[in-house]
Formats: sequence, structure tokens, C-alpha cells
Amino acid sequence: MGATVEKFDPAHASEADLRAFYEVLSARYADDLPKWPAPTYEEFLLRLGTPFQGLGPSQTWVARLDDEIAGFADLWFPDWEHTVLIEITVHPRARRQGVGTAILRTLLPEIQAGGRTRIESRQPTRDSDGSRWAANRGFRTVNTAIFQSLKFAEVDSALWDVPVPPGYRLAQWTSRTPDDLLSSYATARNAIQDAPTGDQTVPSAQWTPDRVRAAEDDYLERGAEQRVVVAVHEASGAVAGMTELELHSDRPHRASQQETSVVPAHRGHGLGRCMKAHMIRWVRAERPAVTQILTGTGAENAHMARVNHSVGFVTVGEMVSVSASISELRL
Repeated sequence: MGATVEKFDPAHASEADLRAFYEVLSARYADDLPKWPAPTYEEFLLRLGTPFQGLGPSQTWVARLDDEIAGFADLWFPDWEHTVLIEITVHPRARRQGVGTAILRTLLPEIQAGGRTRIESRQPTRDSDGSRWAANRGFRTVNTAIFQSLKFAEVDSALWDVPVPPGYRLAQWTSRTPDDLLSSYATARNAIQDAPTGDQTVPSAQWTPDRVRAAEDDYLERGAEQRVVVAVHEASGAVAGMTELELHSDRPHRASQQETSVVPAHRGHGLGRCMKAHMIRWVRAERPAVTQILTGTGAENAHMARVNHSVGFVTVGEMVSVSASISELRL
């Protein structure tokens, strides 16, 4: 008998189903991402109940074999024309039994009802069962990202002693951008739009002061702490570059490095490395429980990868983004 697929409501799920769901996730990390820290059960529960920023309405589905959860899917309907995002995960022992394909077939009516004609996934590990399954179903690889990890205990702290380039000063804040920097900070955030993204069709977000405030509110609503370090051009008083870190009380030992960008006119001065090094020192001083920072960047973005390496990050894995129009799928 094949897999049965149904919507999953975490708020009303049994403890047994939640544990079985988590076991699928943990097995995926062990098999596909052995160097990437798997979430704890508590982090998993937080993830289930917390929408991802900027990805719009979401659905969770599970697939069962013999009444046991063997796989799951997360489905997002972002505010991007025609595109839906999907993440399908199948337990290694249940692979090659049609589970992933059954999930995709079941979700197609939901996707089409939402007016979407293209499906994109950013989660398959490169050269994994998942990436091969996606290729066999008609998806093509449109981008590759590298995952990087910085463990403080394994890095010479001298790497974080980076002087501020002449003509600039650093500013930092938690949760709320100062009013006098808000407009230029939004402009600096848009500088990330020329970072290499392969052949992905997903548009970059357009940052405005209102969108910055909305994102800050979203962090607070999700119970996350946002820390920001910016480089300010002293002659103009404008933000020339920014870097952002996310922290959660439910995972006190790890932080997530988010966006880093430098306005084109201010590149070439080492601002990215300077801001990231300062962020590390700041977090180390105020959050001694944090022992690791995780981040990711496009494989084509060799410059940012070098900046990360320069402050102690090491590459621990690669993931691909795959994309297909519904008409291209082979089911």
C-alpha cells in the first residue's frame, strides 16, 4: 500500500505524532547534513509554531506508511507572482517508496488553487537522495548555497580584532533602528540585491523604512532577538553597510547570521569583515552562552564566502535550489 498524505496541524497533534515527525527531521540531518547541528526537540516545536519571516501563509503536510509518519512537507505561498515554495523531507529508510512523489501529487491541487504555476525548493542537499529525486521529477538546479559554521572555541579570537576603516564609524542596536538612520539603513539593505543568486526567479525584497519596521515587529512577535551592526559614512551620515544576527532564547548556544550588505559606492574598504568581526565581539561579550554562529551564502558569492572565512567560518555543507513549472513535472 502506498503513502497516504494529509494536512498536519501541530497545535492539535498527538505527542506520538510530534515525536515521529521530529524523528524524520532528525534522520534527515544525520543522513544529509552530518556537519550541521540538528535542532533539538524544543527547537523543532518552536519551528512548527513560528512562521518564517516574509514567506507568507504556510501549510504543513505529512505522509504515512503503515500509519507511521514517513515524511512531511512545508508549503509557503509568498507574495511572489506565480511561485510557491516547498520543502519535502522523507525519512531515509522510507525513500524510494514513492513517498515524496505522493506528497507532491497531493499538494498540486493546493498549489494550483493558489494561482501558482511554478514550484521552488531551497532545501535539497547537493548530490543527495533529495536532489536526485528532484531532478527525476523534472526540477532543475537554479542555485547552490554553502552553509558555514563558526565555533568560537575553534577560532583564534585575534581574527575579530578588525579596525574600522578611516572615514567610517560603527553603530549597533537591538530590535529597533534609530530614527535618524532608518532611511539610509533601508537603502543599505537593498544593496544585497546584486548578490549572485544563480537562475532563481524569486524576486529580492525591496526594503523601505516601513518594511524595516514591519520586519522588526515580526522579530518581536516571533520571540526572536535581532542585533544589527552598521557602518556609517562619517562625511554623509548615511549607512554604508549592515550585518544582522538573529538569536532565540530556545536555542541559547547558537545564533544565526542573517543578511550582510555594503552599498556599492563603499565597497572595497573591508566594511563587511569589520562589521561581522564587531558583531562577534558584541555577542561574545553580552551572550556568553552562545558558542556557535551559523550562516549561509550563495556558492557563487565568492567574496562573501571569503569574508566569512576571514573571521573563522568554515564550510560544512552545500544545498541547492531547484525549480520547475507545474507543466514540467514528471509524476
